[in-house]
Formats: sequence, structure tokens, C-alpha cells
Amino acid sequence: MFFGAFGVFGGSKFLHFPTFPLSRLQHRAIARVGIFKAFRYSDRPVSQSFFGNRLMVTHAPQHATASTDDSCVERIVQAAADLFSRHGYNGVSINAIAEAAGTSKANVFHHFRNKDELYVAVLRHVSRPSREMLVSLMDDDSDALTRLQAFAVAHMDNLQQEADTARLIMRETLDPVQGEKSSLLTSEGFAENFSILVRIIRDGQHTGTLRADFDPATLATVLVGMNVFFTISRDGLSHFPEVDFAHNPGLFSERLLDLLFNGIRNQETTS
Repeated sequence: MFFGAFGVFGGSKFLHFPTFPLSRLQHRAIARVGIFKAFRYSDRPVSQSFFGNRLMVTHAPQHATASTDDSCVERIVQAAADLFSRHGYNGVSINAIAEAAGTSKANVFHHFRNKDELYVAVLRHVSRPSREMLVSLMDDDSDALTRLQAFAVAHMDNLQQEADTARLIMRETLDPVQGEKSSLLTSEGFAENFSILVRIIRDGQHTGTLRADFDPATLATVLVGMNVFFTISRDGLSHFPEVDFAHNPGLFSERLLDLLFNGIRNQETTS
């Protein structure tokens, strides 16, 4: 139920660290894993890269007609993602999507047979970049703790750049009016993303880096779920006097991982 993100187009790649401050440990994890250089991109440009405006992916020019069609499709999908995340599937019309994308209703139907097909395209759109990132982490030879640290930072930054993604995820999982559409989350890539994250955790258990006596799916749920919760709740959290991390996603991520990796029990009092 979890991942997503989007980009900038044009022959080379410019790689930058996330938009929020990182601790020394987070910098080290990112540098060791090297996920900022290991993505596998398709030949077609995506509407936004995994790190939003912090990672600009450009490609060689294509034929004018293909480029125009791709640009139109990207505008339609991006507009649809924004509207679906705000109003839900049933609250969005093709007319509204066409208007937001700056095109005609007929042109939307030229690229997508119906609203269901467009909705599926949106779900694929938001899940693809995270899947590429997770595959890169799966193939990396760093220890599991380092890879999970890198994932947590990257996933958090992605959500901060693309708040629409978090809203769409939450609406998909919580909105009862979705009905038959809810199964699309599983069929269109989100379940695969989750499975890869679970395999990374399980790999750490097999190598002895992580304890072998806990359920990896539970940890994966906590990692992703807390990032999503933080993203949709940070404005409200900023009004809580005890919360000093509402405007510092990196600090929240660092503290969360410290709790997960080291626990809350005082080791000095443990017999």
C-alpha cells in the first residue's frame, strides 16, 4: 500500500542528496549503498524522478510526434494523480482531468480507453520509481541495516516531494467507496514493492545482521507506514509542543530507525 514518486526531462543525470538535512549516519548509509546512482530508468521519460526536483533525469531527444504524445500523456497522468489523491476515484471526472491537464476530453480518451485504464496508469506511475530503487537496494552488497537506512531516507524524501502520492495511498487504503478499485493496489505494483522490501529484511535475518525471531513484513509495514503517517500529519504535529521534528523529516527518520534497530528497553538493566 505504499510507494510512489515522479520528474524532470531532457541527456544526462544530476544527482543530489535529499531536500532535508541528514545526520552523519544517514549520509554514510546513502553513500555506501549508492542508490543515487544505481537506478534503472526506462528509455521513456517519467513525469518526475524518485527524488522529485532533487534528481533530474534527462534523455536523448525523440521524434517530435512521440515527444508530443509522451508529454501529453505525462500531463494527463500527473493531473489525474493530483485529482484522484484529493477527491478519490468517484469524485473525479474525465472532464476535470482534461481541464487540469490542459487538453481535451477526446484527447484523454485517445490515450486511455476509460477512467479505469487511466487510474491503473496512475497507480503504475506512482509505484514504478520506488520499485526501481528497491531493486537497486536488493542487488546492493551492503548489510541490511545500511540498506534499510538508505531506503528510509529515500522513501521519506520522496513523500515530502510528492505529498499527492501519500494522499493517494491513504485514500486507496482507507476510502470505502473505492470498492473494487482497492484490489488495484495489489495488482499494479505496490505488493511487489512491499515484497522486495520484505526480502531485503529477510536477507538481513539470514546473514545474521538482523534478529531471526521477528516477522519481516511487520518491520516493513512500520518503516513505510510511519513515513506515510508523518507526511500526512506533519502540519498537525507542528502544533504539539513535545514534537521538535515536524519540520525535520530526516530527524524523525533517524530517531525512528534508532528505536527500531536498538529498541526502547534500557540495555543496562537487562539481565
